[in-house]
Amino acid sequence: TVDKFVGKNHLFKRSLVLIQNYLLNESHILGSHNFMLASYALRTMVGYILLQTPQIQSPVQTLMVFMNFFSTFDFEANVLSLFGVMPVDDFQKFQSPQLAIQQLQSDFLKSFQRQSAVLKLVQNINLLTSLRVSCDDKYLKQKGYFDVGVNLLQKEGEMVDCIKRHAQKLSQSQFGMDFSQELSINQQTQIIPQAIAKFIKSQDLNKFFKDEQQFFYKSINVSDPLLPSNNLGKSVSVQNMFRLQRCIQLAQVQVNQLFESLMQGEAPTNQCIAEFDQIFLHTLSIVQTGGEQVYNVNEEQLFDGIIKVCGWGLGIKSQGVVWQCQ
Repeated sequence: TVDKFVGKNHLFKRSLVLIQNYLLNESHILGSHNFMLASYALRTMVGYILLQTPQIQSPVQTLMVFMNFFSTFDFEANVLSLFGVMPVDDFQKFQSPQLAIQQLQSDFLKSFQRQSAVLKLVQNINLLTSLRVSCDDKYLKQKGYFDVGVNLLQKEGEMVDCIKRHAQKLSQSQFGMDFSQELSINQQTQIIPQAIAKFIKSQDLNKFFKDEQQFFYKSINVSDPLLPSNNLGKSVSVQNMFRLQRCIQLAQVQVNQLFESLMQGEAPTNQCIAEFDQIFLHTLSIVQTGGEQVYNVNEEQLFDGIIKVCGWGLGIKSQGVVWQCQ
């Protein structure tokens, strides 16, 4: 959704790959399993930079803005979301994290010129939030949120009435019939699925599935775009937070010095490119040393390869094989 909104030949994806490679291969500060920054948190941070800085045109520009912004960002005192930043003190004043995020969305809408495009983006994010809450009941219960199912049962009658209203609108507009009475089986098979689909895509879904859980504050506070109460920075320990800040500050100095020498003409372009490659030395060494072996195979062999990959996922080690269909 964010990549489609940003556009510019998948600028979001290309920027994410560049920054993710730096944090993973050069700084070694990515990976929630090591109490480092989660990849999902990084995606939210990159998305925030691109949404707040629409004049960015290339991944290198995204890298520079990313490092400049987060080198001085106070992670403990602020909560970062896809649509903006809010101080922790202000964030705590809202009844739920979702209400705080909705306030940030409203402020973002007011400050953006492409109102219709931004409104569609916000609506899509809110729809995905509702769908995640509605479909993640088991996950939420594992986290201790036992009241989700109870709230849904309490609102079940109201939700059914809402779906019926969608069905009546569909029947009158698409089928030219009045289905205010009970529907036959044939009519139900035509209209009810479409009514449910329309209900899911409408803003009515947000009334029944809301994220009303508590947000737990950590050393880094990044709100999940699809579940505002989920802190994506919860995996980062206090020690690793300082390490992350130092790594970003170092990268900020390196990138700024490189761009200054390039813009002022102090060094030729070829030298600047070589110095930029030095910033990604480990990443380039992984790519250029042929760490992956490529095999050209037919479809039957490809299927066998998929089975092997599934086996590797169950615990069997592999040596970086890439399967390509002839």
